[in-house]
Amino acid sequence: MPLNEVGQRYAERLFQNRVEEIARAYSEEIATIRADHAKRNMMLSGSYFAAHSKALLEQIRLLGEARADSLLKAHEKSGLPFDDSALREIKDEVMQFCHQQQHNAVGAIGNAITQAYAGASTPPNLDRACVDQIVGGVTAIMSRIGRDLLIKRDEVLLDEMKMRKAYAAGLGKEWDVFICHASEDKESLVGPLARLLQESGLTVWYDEFTLKIGDSLRRKIDEGLANSRYGIVVLSKHFFTKNWPQQELDGLVSRELAASGTKVILPVWHNITVEQVRQHSPMLSGRVAANSDDGIETVVKQLREAMGLEAQGTSKPLSIARYLAERPEFVRKELGKVPQPWQRALLHELLVRGRMDEAHASGFLGQNGFGQLTGTLNALAYHTNLVTKDSVGYYAVNPDLRETLASVLDEQQA
Repeated sequence: MPLNEVGQRYAERLFQNRVEEIARAYSEEIATIRADHAKRNMMLSGSYFAAHSKALLEQIRLLGEARADSLLKAHEKSGLPFDDSALREIKDEVMQFCHQQQHNAVGAIGNAITQAYAGASTPPNLDRACVDQIVGGVTAIMSRIGRDLLIKRDEVLLDEMKMRKAYAAGLGKEWDVFICHASEDKESLVGPLARLLQESGLTVWYDEFTLKIGDSLRRKIDEGLANSRYGIVVLSKHFFTKNWPQQELDGLVSRELAASGTKVILPVWHNITVEQVRQHSPMLSGRVAANSDDGIETVVKQLREAMGLEAQGTSKPLSIARYLAERPEFVRKELGKVPQPWQRALLHELLVRGRMDEAHASGFLGQNGFGQLTGTLNALAYHTNLVTKDSVGYYAVNPDLRETLASVLDEQQA
């Protein structure tokens, strides 16, 4: 959730206070550099302009860190969660700011060189050397600030995990919610739903609760509730083809916490009508349920409200139909940003031919300077469930969706 007007104003005022301090420090540093080089008659030396560029870089570092710090404090004061959405918002703004400062610094050092030589011949490659120093320095600054923001996000996650574990320990539960569903509904609903529930701040356990022919619904529910505070049951045509005994289905409505009567079974209807639910379980048909026809954002909102939680918005609203229809196009667009054929070929090796685990792609790409490919993988991991990224930064490919990736990569390699 972005900062409101008051939060933005607070961040801007905090930042302006630091800007004044940083500007004074920069002016003093430049005066010192000039005095030192003038005393040694080195005002037209490469050493002077290298020192000037270094001072500009230090100013950019301090300004970038101040920008990030002011935004973090504004989020904290506003009571906004520092989630993945806030991380991206702050990081994007700070990176854009640093890029602008880089542009200003390149212009400033260029003007300084022009004024110093006043029409005389400039030493060869002096401009280029200073620009390279500034660009390389700003790249390192942005990398460090981005890493610090990721560390801050990890600290928040670790604190949340600690609090959640303490809370769960009091209840004897390990997870916030599990999702019981038919395997046929994983692609069309359950995968995206689990992802958005996680992004809303919940811990979700659902892979172990895929129902297959012959499974006992009661046993699955009992296993889930033994480890989770709530159980989501996705009711669909596929769910009911499992031929659960009506007694077992009707028993769901009585699976409540005995001590307080709090509802712990939360039904979600998916591509099914009330008549079809009533046919299989009259008791379930009369129970209030979320419906995927209303959109996945609404389902997440209703489920959180049923758990007594604030209806926190997900970081990227996404309907199921749009999720399925636009995913290949999104992949096509992201892969289109990869400029070189050999880079796309490398992605093909990593994503389609299963070399991701061998290369530990996050570290491999970072160490070898393939920044564009890392950005592409991050985009695929965040915006789709084609690629996943674990807590230590390693990527993996969803094996059920490798064909979609392969089709787009093959198309772009043709």
